[in-house]
Amino acid sequence: MKFDLSDLPHFLKIQGKTIARGIVKGIDQRESLDGGPQKSNAPSTVRKKGHDHPLIGGAHDSPQLSREANYNVTMSKPNEVQISIKPIRAAAGVYVERKGYKFFGITKLASKIVLANWDRYVRGKVRRMFD
Repeated sequence: MKFDLSDLPHFLKIQGKTIARGIVKGIDQRESLDGGPQKSNAPSTVRKKGHDHPLIGGAHDSPQLSREANYNVTMSKPNEVQISIKPIRAAAGVYVERKGYKFFGITKLASKIVLANWDRYVRGKVRRMFD
């Protein structure tokens, strides 16, 4: 009987991408990590940007943090996923986090999805042990 985890790094990387998608979805839908509303922009910021959508750049800026392509999902160790903002966008991430916007982390929905995927993964492994 063998509990084969050779595909665990691949599984974990896929879950990291799920978490990155959750970050982007939270920004797009103006939600904080816990599912509540994201902090609003100050009136002066709304005038400057031309809209009131937090974490999205001004009218002429690209949405720097709300694109999945701006996040790296890598295996920093054999069984450790690292999710980071690509260097070209990292300064924007640090800036908005310092301003009090909490967007970079595991959202409530992403957590549910990853846990459900983990349950399926482990059940599948256990089932194959007895095949």
